[in-house]
Amino acid sequence: MSNHKIGDKIANNINVYAILLAGGTGTRLWPVSRELYPKQLVKFIGNDSLVQSTIKRL
Repeated sequence: MSNHKIGDKIANNINVYAILLAGGTGTRLWPVSRELYPKQLVKFIGNDSLVQSTIKRL
């Protein structure tokens, strides 16, 4: 399917959903990430967590 057809479908009010996969224990990031504060919620750069920065890119 070409990009043109995909664009036409989106323009015709077809719902598009994003699925954000966030998991894992983040063992390589310890002690920054902990069991009660997983890596997805750690603020590495600026004021946004990994999840927040990913959502902003959607």
